[in-house]
Amino acid sequence: MMLAGPVQAASAQEEAVIAAHTDIWPPYVEAGAPLEGSVVNIVRMVLDDMGMEADWQRFDFAYSYDKVVQGHAPLAFPYFRTAQREQEVVLSAPLFEVTNLIFHNRRFGTLGAADLGNARFGRVAGYSYGETLDAYSAQARVFASEAGALRALLDGEIDALPMTQSVAEATLEASFPDEIELIRPVEGISDTASLHVIAPMTEEGRALIARFDASLMRLREAGIIPPGDPSARVRQPARTLARLVASEGFPMILARIPGETGYLPIPPGARVTVTGWSERIAQGQDDDRLYQTMMDETRVVMLSGPHVGRELLVRNMHLEIAD
Repeated sequence: MMLAGPVQAASAQEEAVIAAHTDIWPPYVEAGAPLEGSVVNIVRMVLDDMGMEADWQRFDFAYSYDKVVQGHAPLAFPYFRTAQREQEVVLSAPLFEVTNLIFHNRRFGTLGAADLGNARFGRVAGYSYGETLDAYSAQARVFASEAGALRALLDGEIDALPMTQSVAEATLEASFPDEIELIRPVEGISDTASLHVIAPMTEEGRALIARFDASLMRLREAGIIPPGDPSARVRQPARTLARLVASEGFPMILARIPGETGYLPIPPGARVTVTGWSERIAQGQDDDRLYQTMMDETRVVMLSGPHVGRELLVRNMHLEIAD
């Protein structure tokens, strides 16, 4: 087992290295050489404070967990606390807490808490999101990655998907930026869970976690490691939902592709979310010329119709607030 023991002059560097198992989980564990991410930074600092250096081992989370249970890996992260895991591994003190949500695709209509019993769930292999959310997805379709699961949600192959909020946001921005406005959390369903480092349930594992916790506490009390989620963002206000409607003399909507000269014809009734109001609406106008305001363009993301997921510019006269 690769744990650091008493330091001897001839082999101090070798004995201070510990295999730390993890996998890519943006924004907490980002791909790179060496690995980066908010959780990686915390673990790196704590291990350094312990006089140890991480030998990063990238494996699937389920495989790394099994290696820890079998005593074949000394350390793995990040993992949520569950009743089963408390019986199988030694968990560190919480690194911080995150918010887990159930996401749906509003392209296919609104999904509420009362609809979850009949919803087709997906989940990412090897993940637990707390007892509240796990109870909904016991018979879920399993995906190998967050990107794969979100792609299935975007394509309508599943109806609901539990995921950590910051992870869902980061994955959507990285892999599906044109469709990010389609994915929204189910209202009224959430769970707050803490992230932990795990070690084997052995004497060595308990000793390692005790040292890890002591360093984590020291760095936290010194203000070096903050108590909250370092990847949490200030949430943006809800975007405005609207319908595209015909206007007198303009029975068909023409939407412009940003940065291009072409237009896309859109049948009336298509739903959009407003991502950027035109200047004359957002900031007001100094005159009473409504024609210019009507002809100005507002930036929207299509939620229905033939161009779902695309960001387009639409004249204000074709917008009707749907909230």
